[in-house]
Amino acid sequence: MDAQMDFLIGGGIPALLGLVFWSVGFFMTKGKKAWINTKGIVIDNFRASGDDNLRPIFQFEDNKGVLYEVKSKVGQRPSIKVGTQVPVLYDPKEPSRAVIDTWLQSGRGFLLFGNIWIGIGAAVLLIGFFMTA
Repeated sequence: MDAQMDFLIGGGIPALLGLVFWSVGFFMTKGKKAWINTKGIVIDNFRASGDDNLRPIFQFEDNKGVLYEVKSKVGQRPSIKVGTQVPVLYDPKEPSRAVIDTWLQSGRGFLLFGNIWIGIGAAVLLIGFFMTA
């Protein structure tokens, strides 16, 4: 019974951790398939309260030529340097809703990291199931 519990904990914790990361990624990417791609430029970086990572502030023009300035909700290290041209995804219905279209900023990295940990947890659980059966 102890071996089964070891595998349950050893597989369950990574799977739950993966589920948390996957959920964050899912909600960050949800509904963005209809968003429009464009180019933007990083104009500044800032630190949010309690966060050591720098978050970029970027500008872009929508398809009507209106200029928008957006503060990213995701901090990262190393930061994106001021003056760097970046791919941008924005909501055509509400262009002020925009993200820098990178793995980390758009949430796809969270999905990938979550899938990896879910896979590791599932593998440990399956190994434990077959070894202790």
